[in-house]
Amino acid sequence: MAKPKKNGRPTKHETRYKNVGRPSIMTPETVAKLEQAFASAFTDEQACIFADISKNTLYDYIKQNPSFSYRKEQLKKRVDIKAKTKVIEAINIGDMATAKWWLERKCKDEFSLKTETEHSGEIKSQVVYIDKEEKQEYEQHINNIIDGD
Repeated sequence: MAKPKKNGRPTKHETRYKNVGRPSIMTPETVAKLEQAFASAFTDEQACIFADISKNTLYDYIKQNPSFSYRKEQLKKRVDIKAKTKVIEAINIGDMATAKWWLERKCKDEFSLKTETEHSGEIKSQVVYIDKEEKQEYEQHINNIIDGD
């Protein structure tokens, strides 16, 4: 058990060995690179490659600095906000192609070019094995249809 300090100051031993060990890879420059990557909507893995650190290093840093997790998510959302702003600017200046694109995606019920089908229930299938001769007959029949015979 460590003895309590009488005067509240660190001991000579604590002062001498305070900065012993490997320096942290999470320097302000590394954090800035991560922030730049997240602001470009990089995934965690891509951001780590960009900042030249491992994902474990990132996750350890987040454990020690929980507010960075929130910052990371906010930075990732900036690209979406910029893109939406650009789309709205294009619509506001009369870009009809962008307006149509927006409507197709945001008002699907009215303007979508695709039809979405939802299936509820069970899909049943059956595997049928046929012998080699029967397979050749089917193939011949299909080829005749394709060739127009």
